[in-house]
Amino acid sequence: MPDAVESSYRHLLESYDFQMRNICVTWVPGTDADELAEILGADPSTAASRVLEDAYDESYERTVSGEGPNPLLIGQSGAWLVVLEPLASAGRRKLETLSVAGEACCLTVGHGSYCSFFYARDGELVCRLVRHDDPEGDTRPLERHLAGLGLLDKVTFGVWLTHAFLLAERITGVHLGEDWFTDEHTRYFYRAAR
Repeated sequence: MPDAVESSYRHLLESYDFQMRNICVTWVPGTDADELAEILGADPSTAASRVLEDAYDESYERTVSGEGPNPLLIGQSGAWLVVLEPLASAGRRKLETLSVAGEACCLTVGHGSYCSFFYARDGELVCRLVRHDDPEGDTRPLERHLAGLGLLDKVTFGVWLTHAFLLAERITGVHLGEDWFTDEHTRYFYRAAR
C-alpha cells in the first residue's frame, strides 16, 4: 500500500479523532441502504441526509437526553455500503448475516482505544483482531492483506486504527477519503427496543 494512502487515513482519522473514539464501522457489499438499515434494526422511514459529525451529535444528544435510539449512517462507496454507528455496534452483532453472500468486515472502537477488527465470510465469523491481544480465529485468509500492517503487533492506537482502515480497504477495494467523510449519507434511527 503506498505511503500516501496510509498518510491520508492517518490525517483523516486525526481530523475525526473525537468521532472515532466510540464507533463501529462496517463494510458490506451491496447498494440497498434501506435493506441494510432494516437488517441492522433501523427504521427506513427515519431516513435523512447527514454528515458524520451531525449524526454523532444527534447520537450524543439522544444518549444524554434519553430521547431514544441512536442513529446510524450508511453511505455507498463503489460496490460496498459503509455503515458508521456512533456509540453503537449493530454491524458487529449482525456481521455473520451480512456476510452470507460473500464477505463483510467491521471495526469497533470503544472507550477511546479498545479496538477490534472482525472479518466474516459466507455467514461465518472467520477471525477477530484485537489491539494489544492475540487474534482469535483463523487469520490465514487475511495473510496477504495483513502484510506490512501492525495489526498483530503492540502499536499505538493511532497506528492500529489507521492500519485497520487500510486492511478494510485491501479486503474491499474501497478507499474512504476525506470527501466520503464530509459528504452527506443516509441517517437512520434504530427501532425502539421492545
